[in-house]
Amino acid sequence: MAGDSIEDILIYDGKTLPLLADPVIAEIFKNADLAGQAMFELINATLEDSGDELISEIIDLVPQRVAPSAQDRGYRIDVLSRTVRNEFIIFEVQLSHLLITNERALVYSDQALSNNTKQGQTWREIAKVMPRVLVVNILNFDLRKQGVNFHQIGEFTYREEPRELASNMITLHNIQLPRYRNIVPNLSKPLHCWLTAICRAQDNNLSLKEVVGMDAQLSGYAQK
Repeated sequence: MAGDSIEDILIYDGKTLPLLADPVIAEIFKNADLAGQAMFELINATLEDSGDELISEIIDLVPQRVAPSAQDRGYRIDVLSRTVRNEFIIFEVQLSHLLITNERALVYSDQALSNNTKQGQTWREIAKVMPRVLVVNILNFDLRKQGVNFHQIGEFTYREEPRELASNMITLHNIQLPRYRNIVPNLSKPLHCWLTAICRAQDNNLSLKEVVGMDAQLSGYAQK
């Protein structure tokens, strides 16, 4: 965890912003080297929790990426990362209840996919260079009311039995903070360390550095 490298919560117009506000996310990830390591650990903690293949080294990271849509309308991605193994990671934080979170993730994924194709390529050539896109949403609300787990995973699967994975090129991870707050955290799990620190910082209007320093288990994980 990068708690010892994160500045205190930013202050705008005399007011302290919460940890998950957009400007604070941008501040946390403004340093590509430190942020790359922090993002690497957070994404792999998420993938480890779901039993998925871990990502490789992050070689590029852009906080607050603004990109044009097909209709020339701009939209902002909180953090966009790319790995040496041709993986794209889209990291988003959503504090207000947004029912179209999954649809937004598909638009963002399309941007990463379309940017890696060239005119004149065959479908076989496109398939070879197509990146693996991972979307991780930290949500301050429960998007899937009927889901039991705080970590809800969306994939491209066949509907009828056998329920096999049709493609692993796009995977959606929705992490619902209200549902996480209802469980007893297991701080031997990396994702639980991240989410516990995030929730405590948000609830108490503290920085991650402050929260990590108050807890021996979180501090131990940060040191690792």
